[in-house]
Amino acid sequence: MYESSYHYLLMSNHLSLQKKIMAVLKPLGLSTGQPKVLDHLRYHNGASQKDIAHACHIEPASLTSILNRMEKQHMIERKNLNGNRRSFHIFLTDYGMELSESIEKAFLSLEQEVFSGISNAEKEQFLKIFEKLYKNYIIGGFFNGEEHGYKRGVNHIMEKLKRYIIFFIGLYINSLGVALITKASLGTSPISSIPYVLSLNFPFTLGNFTIFFSLLLIFLQLLILRKNFKLEHVLQIPISILFGYFIDWSMILLGFVNPSFYLMKIIYLLIGCLILGFGVYTEVLANVAMLPGESFVRAIVMTWHTEFGVTKICFDVSMTVIAGVLSFVFAGKLDGVREGTVIAALLVGFIARLFGRFLSFVEPTLFPDSGTNTDSDTDTDSTDTPIVIAIAREYGSGGHDLGEALAKRLGFDFYDNEIIQMAAGSTGYDPEFIKNNDEQMRSSLLYDLINQVYSHAPQNPAPKDNIFAAESKVINELASKGNCVVIGRCADYILRDRPHCMRIFLHAPAEYRVKRIMRTENLSHDAALTKAIQMNRKRSDNYHYYTHQPWGLSRNYHLTLDTSLGDDFVLDSICEGLKHIQ
Repeated sequence: MYESSYHYLLMSNHLSLQKKIMAVLKPLGLSTGQPKVLDHLRYHNGASQKDIAHACHIEPASLTSILNRMEKQHMIERKNLNGNRRSFHIFLTDYGMELSESIEKAFLSLEQEVFSGISNAEKEQFLKIFEKLYKNYIIGGFFNGEEHGYKRGVNHIMEKLKRYIIFFIGLYINSLGVALITKASLGTSPISSIPYVLSLNFPFTLGNFTIFFSLLLIFLQLLILRKNFKLEHVLQIPISILFGYFIDWSMILLGFVNPSFYLMKIIYLLIGCLILGFGVYTEVLANVAMLPGESFVRAIVMTWHTEFGVTKICFDVSMTVIAGVLSFVFAGKLDGVREGTVIAALLVGFIARLFGRFLSFVEPTLFPDSGTNTDSDTDTDSTDTPIVIAIAREYGSGGHDLGEALAKRLGFDFYDNEIIQMAAGSTGYDPEFIKNNDEQMRSSLLYDLINQVYSHAPQNPAPKDNIFAAESKVINELASKGNCVVIGRCADYILRDRPHCMRIFLHAPAEYRVKRIMRTENLSHDAALTKAIQMNRKRSDNYHYYTHQPWGLSRNYHLTLDTSLGDDFVLDSICEGLKHIQ
């Protein structure tokens, strides 16, 4: 019978519970979503926005709106912890705590009513079964839209197999790079510096000492992580052993490489860095395991909540210094640590990031079902697809004000700085930190060089990359919710394949932009001109880095408009053009 079916009872009970709890809490003036957040914060006060979204099963974009309303109503407050301005946490105010107590009483009263006539034993049994259902549905992935069945299982196994094959290929390429760098006789990479120095002074090979040193790092991970040391960490043991043998085989294979001239040593060193960088890229592309060096750094980050990039640099420097000390202890001179060690430290990660940027098409090609493509999550065949106007703009052209005026004229939602707040919710970064880092890049090459330490760990992307990914997700979510105007943040590129999306670039003569900046920001002519040049250069570099397209190129947009022709002209032109987009 339909009324006795599992899905009907579950759905009906859920809807009835939700209606009843909202009716009970109506005098408190709470809107949908607020009771869940208040109830969670009662037991997890100071939680990050990201954690709240996960625990309450609320989309980050929706949660941001909920939290903004709650903050205005003085239920919560946002605070930075330990002076970390990159993240903020949510705390209940005294008023919020009072509300949470009322909510808990309401929940308890409702539970008593629901379980009336049911024994404690029956209640306990029900809760155990319901907990299993929760794990099957939520943790198992049913609510994430995952399909179950033989075909999906086979596809999952095949993808894992493909990833491991790519990983081991990358592992061998890594060994070739390490061997060639070592053969250049100008030092070796920081992670291999200690094994290399020891191999010069004891009757064991570089590969043997690499295995010993890797096992030591795995043991240290066990001490650091303790109960958080998982099976995936044990996998490092066979990988380390295989990597050690790969290095020895590569050293034998490259036995003919013995450069005597300094120029040839430099050439071999650079070729080795190129090969090792490609190996690191391949290893990261596979995304199935980490070598002990990177995993050790991640263990420190997880335990003491340090910044991955800083920790990785400290680790590399420490390895190099220890290797130098060991060289003096055992050989009485600096041997095995030279300029090549520094060059490898600077170049390998940088090269890996370059490969990642320019070969970005490889991952979705190899793993089409992995969910890595976030450019568009919408059904392109839907006739109900919202209309989106994505506006890129030169600094000082008035893009924000014009976008806001356009949204008001059309009755669309308007998003600019709101995207920062929403991205903050999904990343845990402080909105001010995001504001200072989005849409701005001084030099793409310099950025890759500075952030090369993140190349070894896909789980720990560079902050700016993390921000871009979060903002891209937010923009896609907003574009799916309803008609809107979105300002900047590469939205024209992110939504490029979306139907009913109008891409616009706003520009103006330099003098017009300078005068506008002088007026709106109270700056002198020279200061306004300097700022206009600097900001446009940063926006251009940022756009090119993440899209591989020239910023402001007319063929990438439906309309490019000169805002000096007047607001009415610009708005009328966009509205007229919108007729053809629809």
